[in-house]
Amino acid sequence: MSSANSRLAIRLDALPRDALLKLAAEALTALPEDHRLHSHTDALIAHHKPLPAWCVEGVLLSPDLLPHLVDSISLDDHAAAAACSMWAAEWAALLRRRRYMQPVPRLIEVGHIVERPYCLTEMPDGTLCVSSDGQLKGLYFMAVQYETVSDSSAWAGLINADVRRPFGMLVHEEALLLVNTHYTPGGHPSWSSHVHRLRMTDGVELARSPVVRSPSEMAIAGNLLFVPTDETISVLDIHTLELRNTFGEFGSAFDCAVHNDEVYVADVSKRGKLFVHSLDGQPRRIVEGDFGMPMSIRIRDERIYLIECLDDENDFDEDEFNEFVGRRLLVLELDGTIHQQIVLPDCVAPLEPELASMAFRGDELLITDSNQNALHVLRFF
Repeated sequence: MSSANSRLAIRLDALPRDALLKLAAEALTALPEDHRLHSHTDALIAHHKPLPAWCVEGVLLSPDLLPHLVDSISLDDHAAAAACSMWAAEWAALLRRRRYMQPVPRLIEVGHIVERPYCLTEMPDGTLCVSSDGQLKGLYFMAVQYETVSDSSAWAGLINADVRRPFGMLVHEEALLLVNTHYTPGGHPSWSSHVHRLRMTDGVELARSPVVRSPSEMAIAGNLLFVPTDETISVLDIHTLELRNTFGEFGSAFDCAVHNDEVYVADVSKRGKLFVHSLDGQPRRIVEGDFGMPMSIRIRDERIYLIECLDDENDFDEDEFNEFVGRRLLVLELDGTIHQQIVLPDCVAPLEPELASMAFRGDELLITDSNQNALHVLRFF
């Protein structure tokens, strides 16, 4: 013990026990939560007055009670996992029960396969089919490990199909459904846009929709295909692609998702809102939350997965602006409450992440990033 500590100990020895306890408690309370004296104090208490064996084994490590104890804490209480191996295992089980995603994604560069990846979907053999926002070419394919698939692959017919500028894609039965803008230089891509149904084995066109305005992505419910078409949702027969219905009055409907016989619509012109309709187009409710202009949404296991359009800082009041808008994945409860926020890594300045679309593949969520020519890959715990 140093001389300074010795002198302090002699002075403190003059105090009664109650005064010493009060002084120590006040001093510890004033320290930051991560200060070493907190753990040192806990260790001393455990050494001088350990918990009875029945308390440790019957309560803190009880396989019956431990799950209930851990279930009462939040994601911010991750330090609980360091208590012991049993608490660490129960913490991991809690993350799986709550379907949290690992907060640090992998960044997979795919520029050697496709520039400015836009939309993607998984083929029956696990291959990824990807469209591009920057190349006037057809479809691109990546193997399971994000490597190039040769033109002699099982999907050669689709690779060589007459597809000018595809965006959204979905697999349905034996066919690939895709939005095709038929973009021509100097023309407006929305004027001649269609949805196509292509046979996967050889790329032959099985059906084509009427002209639709500014389509992007799609969602399936039974025999219906829901296609956001700017101010409305176009409802097509999934086999013939004939127009069955249109509904809604949106500013700019960009994406939609189907859940429990309802259609959730992402209107990129409306910050913090998702519009919910019945399958026949009747308005049901508006889901509101602390998010920006919704660009892409998916629904899985009773949760909404949402990425936003990059927002102009000048559109926010100063106290409302969130620097992470357009750079994050939000996992929402069905009522709009944020369950988890994951900020995706920025690329080299001056470029920003340009997040466009999402697709689930097993226990992974893939997000396209056009500016980085990459995919952000997130896994569930």
